[in-house]
Amino acid sequence: EELQAIENRARQSGAKLIVTTEKDAVKLQEHAFGLPVYAVRITLEILEGQDEWERHLLDRA
Repeated sequence: EELQAIENRARQSGAKLIVTTEKDAVKLQEHAFGLPVYAVRITLEILEGQDEWERHLLDRA
């Protein structure tokens, strides 16, 4: 149902392609949109405080 809504919005807007994250691209490519699906890779780089960030994550695990 959600994928159908995405397709409907894309078609209504006149989209010629769909851009999504790599994570969601797998789901979208399995759905027959009839529109090309392109994936964007998103990465995270911690510029300051990486040790503190890692400790925070480990404390929450």
